[in-house]
Amino acid sequence: MIIGGGNYSFNSEILDKCVSAGFEIYGVDISSSTENVIFKNTSEYTGGVYYYGDETKDETNLANTILRDVRENYDPSDEDGDHIPDYYEINGMYCLNGNILYSDPTTANTDGDGALDGKEAVFMRKTNEVYIGKDTYVLLNVFIEKSDPQVDDTDGDGLNDLIDPLPMINNYKEVNLQNIYGGIEYLNVESIDGVTAAGGNQSWWRGLYNYPYTPEKVWDYYKESPEYRMDMDGCGVIAFTDLELYFSSQNPGYFNPYNPIVIDYGNNGFISWDEYKRYAEYNRDNIYTLDVDPTHFTFGVWNGMAGGVMSYLRSNGYPFTTARWAPHFVSPDKKELTLDIIKRMISANIPVVFSYHDDSTRLKIYKSRNSYTDYNRVLSGSFDSSMGDDAVLSHYMTIIGYVEYYTQDGLVPKYLLKVVSWGRIYYIDYDEYSYKLTLFSNILEIE
Repeated sequence: MIIGGGNYSFNSEILDKCVSAGFEIYGVDISSSTENVIFKNTSEYTGGVYYYGDETKDETNLANTILRDVRENYDPSDEDGDHIPDYYEINGMYCLNGNILYSDPTTANTDGDGALDGKEAVFMRKTNEVYIGKDTYVLLNVFIEKSDPQVDDTDGDGLNDLIDPLPMINNYKEVNLQNIYGGIEYLNVESIDGVTAAGGNQSWWRGLYNYPYTPEKVWDYYKESPEYRMDMDGCGVIAFTDLELYFSSQNPGYFNPYNPIVIDYGNNGFISWDEYKRYAEYNRDNIYTLDVDPTHFTFGVWNGMAGGVMSYLRSNGYPFTTARWAPHFVSPDKKELTLDIIKRMISANIPVVFSYHDDSTRLKIYKSRNSYTDYNRVLSGSFDSSMGDDAVLSHYMTIIGYVEYYTQDGLVPKYLLKVVSWGRIYYIDYDEYSYKLTLFSNILEIE
């Protein structure tokens, strides 16, 4: 860019060298509003633009304007086939919002988010009208920024741009328990196979018994084998065992006076399989009783669970000592009231044990919030209730966080619950769960 005023004289040999080297001259005449023919011809000869001086006194703003002036005579080569000419990927894509974007001309998906660069920066040829002075406008090439082709999560909301319905707006917030061990989302438990898990898993007891495989003996075997009962219906025992162990791992010195456990506080609260097995089996047989009465798992919730939690909390002097199954399932505002309890408990670093039970409709659970094949079905508004990574008819799980997000056409936030089940992290759609809130699909409130 050459800013000047007065008389001009240019050497044609120098101009030819500029053309050969691909240099464009953008001339800005600030001396007057009348056209300077030599200055104008010089700019146009090299492929640049001549700006009149009548309304171009602010050189800083003018420089920004010229930067946005994408030249018309560009090389259309597109080596990587991403629908952006290589010239712009290298020299900059000037967008209507004022941003200048760059990308790799040899890679169609520069940031690796799964979206073509040309889908993130959309090329609009000869559509941007730019004022060049003397009541004159020219149409120039411009890009529309859908997202940044060099950043896989442009808005920094935790969703990559391919699956984010609003990739330029941070419309997502995740709130989790405040675990004192960084990188540990819930528990640090050793499984029966020696693998670290986020919590217990009732199926770990599957290898501890020999099932006779005769249908007529199922009930007899259920009565005879506590390991079989644990495998079949121990999700509640696991959920409440993990709840106690979370309090103990976060508060060194907290323990069940009738069932102490060894926790390696110096190793991120690590709990060995042998210790976990002994602790859970004591709870199964004495506190969160999983006995031979089939109504205990047929109807889901039984009173001993809340009582066991209160006994643990009170024996350790915890500030919140009342535990009850939330009564709001009878309220017309049950969805909002239950969500308020979940938010309050998570903010207080209290996991939320919850139950789900329905005679016919399974609750879908998803393995990841970042996978296009699962979490995006919720965020994109194309959620298919028949699809899920797993599903349950009757089960206990634990809420350890929640996701608040907005869809493209929604002003009211939506929510996913971040839960632990079978020793790993899942997500469930809160709308789907709250629709089924009853006495038997409910949360344990601690206050």
